[in-house]
Amino acid sequence: MLPLIASATPLLQIKDGMLAGAKNIEVNGKHYDVTFTGGSCTEVFGTCTSSSFYFSDFDAAQAASLALINQVFIDSPAGAFDQYSNLTNGCQAYGSYCYVMTPVAIDGSVVIGGMAMNYSGRARSETARMFYRNSDEAFVNVSYARWTPAPAEVPEPSSVALLAIAFAGMRFYRRRR
Repeated sequence: MLPLIASATPLLQIKDGMLAGAKNIEVNGKHYDVTFTGGSCTEVFGTCTSSSFYFSDFDAAQAASLALINQVFIDSPAGAFDQYSNLTNGCQAYGSYCYVMTPVAIDGSVVIGGMAMNYSGRARSETARMFYRNSDEAFVNVSYARWTPAPAEVPEPSSVALLAIAFAGMRFYRRRR
């Protein structure tokens, strides 16, 4: 029997050849959309407070960072986003690395969160459990990840149920004749 919920794969968001974000990223069994934006915390989130960030604990931020590495920063027909990390929005200055931060809290002017570190030309990328960044500064090749819950999945009728309805309809049609 087929599953009742349609399982969507991540959909990369490309704008002018740059990786601007992705939709339907799985993090700890839930799906999220994410956008990448360079700039200071205040420029990206409007107000730089802990309530501005979707995730609120380090384990979730690290899981989100790992999901970026495994599901988004990959080479595919859409682009070589692992091989060329400078194709990620906010990381255009240098081609050798891109750090994407998933913030979880702020302490004074220091933003704390998980970090997806994507290095061009390396066999693999990695995550850092915590990263600190001055909330009023924008750093070269560091981009913020803005996470939102993905729209709810639409239930998909089972193929068996569709066949049963079709046969019932045919039977009903035959009886009416």
